[in-house]
Amino acid sequence: MASQQDDACFQAGEAKDRAEEKTGRVMEQGREAAEAAKGTACEAKDRVAERTGSCLQETAEAGKEKSARADSAAGETAQAGQGSFMQQTGEKVMGAAAGAAEAMKNTLGLGAGNEDSH
Repeated sequence: MASQQDDACFQAGEAKDRAEEKTGRVMEQGREAAEAAKGTACEAKDRVAERTGSCLQETAEAGKEKSARADSAAGETAQAGQGSFMQQTGEKVMGAAAGAAEAMKNTLGLGAGNEDSH
């Protein structure tokens, strides 16, 4: 009976050794898979960072260009508005001066209505 018991203990020891060996291999494969996944994740992160950075740079450039166009258009509009304002003001001043000149002529008797009386 001792020999059956010894044989069972021996087989149990071998089974334990095989289980430990297999566990070690599985753990090593798990570590290798984790390292590979980590490397792939890092590469993906780098690619995303490059694309995002490029996209952000393009967006910033487009924003600068749009801002410059808007600034230019605003300046042109302001100049056009200023020119229109100046033209209207000049016309008003000329009208007032013409009215004052006509009033002065009438006061001195040189106006258009006074030519018939001479």
